Amino acid sequence: MKFTIQRANQSVSELAKSVVDTYRPSYHILPPCGWINDPNGFCFYQGEYHLFCQFNPYSAEWATMHWGHWTSKDLLHWNWRGVALAPDQPYDQSGCFSGHAIADGDVLYLLYTGVKTGEDGLEYQQQCLARSDDGFNFVKSENNPVVPTALQPEGSMAADFRDPKVFRHGEGFRIMVASKGPSGGDYLFYDSADLEHWVFVKKHIEGLGTMLECPDYFTLDGHTVTVASVMNMPPDGLRYPNTQPVVSMLDVETRGPVCVSIDYGFDFYAPQSVQTTDGRRVMIGWLRSWGDDFPPRYLGHGWNNMMTIPRELRIENGVLVQYPLRELESLRANERAFSGSSLTAKHSRACELRLTVDPHSAKHLCLHMAESEGEAFKIEYDVERQVLRTDRSIAGYPMGKNGTPEEKPYREAILPLKDGKLDLRIFLDTSSIEVFAADGTVSMSALFFPRGSADRLSVSSDDGSASFSLTIWDIIAKE
Repeated sequence: MKFTIQRANQSVSELAKSVVDTYRPSYHILPPCGWINDPNGFCFYQGEYHLFCQFNPYSAEWATMHWGHWTSKDLLHWNWRGVALAPDQPYDQSGCFSGHAIADGDVLYLLYTGVKTGEDGLEYQQQCLARSDDGFNFVKSENNPVVPTALQPEGSMAADFRDPKVFRHGEGFRIMVASKGPSGGDYLFYDSADLEHWVFVKKHIEGLGTMLECPDYFTLDGHTVTVASVMNMPPDGLRYPNTQPVVSMLDVETRGPVCVSIDYGFDFYAPQSVQTTDGRRVMIGWLRSWGDDFPPRYLGHGWNNMMTIPRELRIENGVLVQYPLRELESLRANERAFSGSSLTAKHSRACELRLTVDPHSAKHLCLHMAESEGEAFKIEYDVERQVLRTDRSIAGYPMGKNGTPEEKPYREAILPLKDGKLDLRIFLDTSSIEVFAADGTVSMSALFFPRGSADRLSVSSDDGSASFSLTIWDIIAKE
């Protein structure tokens, strides 16, 4: 097939007609149909936020990657803008992989990974450049690939050289590129004066996991922050709950790669961030992992995956913390408040909850959400261990390959009580749930696909007494 932007957009128009909406979210970002993964090119340009993504416009399976595109004025309401890049050149014939964007004057530039299969049958990944004068129509550089495999340091693998993150550096520009070197995953720095011609500078990180992907790099509250999606991180207690965790590292230049997980749930990968017009740092990730399966795919619903809610980042007490974007509060409606030693309530499929618990003598606390006959998504807290657990073992369709049970249908995170209490904010959106400790230190994200009505919750303690305070808001994603 000859890939073009026109053909891709035509396919989206046709496939969208047959999409099944049963599990589609109401306030999370996703395209009309097809497969998406990594967010790309998160930036602000000419009065709007732009977000791109890895996108297959032809089916709900991962295949030859294009770039999908949204814009927003407020980070809440996103407009689908169609396909921005198609693999239509010899150097990107096998896919336009992940990358980033930067505005320079009136021009918006995309740095992305072009993938090609060589005459030797091997895959080659190289960094490419595209530009736009309006933010919607992109022209690829005549110099592509602008960072060919010839610029890799010795020992780096041509088949694992991708996902450039671009930012300003001195009088010019710098990209951080993910690579696989002799000892494992590396991040490489390249510098340029004009975005067209690049020189290798140094390795920023070396030998972390078996491969690093999708870097982010920024300055926040006086610290440099490196965000890494790591393939095959060795387990270390509860620090890295997934085989491909996303970690933050502060001040790598002086402290070295001290890794802290960003999300302890099932589904979170490849985040990107942007600085807002009022100076905040906001992050959006892919609400999915490579380890689970997606029922709308094998049920034939015609779509696959979504992005997380936007999250504000801060440095507090030397730790990167995250909070739900404050503007999400503007979507609240129909507030209901409950309190007592145990609670039951009904909730919509798109809602926000705030739960505060004083454990008293209780040792085990249970919140069951999206309950229906025999099903529930479980959020539990072990008071003695001070461990928060999310469990989707009875939450609906199994999330293993082609609907098989998962080997480990739960995730855990260490979460000490604060002032003797547990305080959680929870966002539910049809088939996704994102749990945040109110002090910003822990988040846990997950997908689940209930078979029933999934509109009830219960809160209780298994042993001993506890007091619960719960507020529920519907979320109305009005335009």
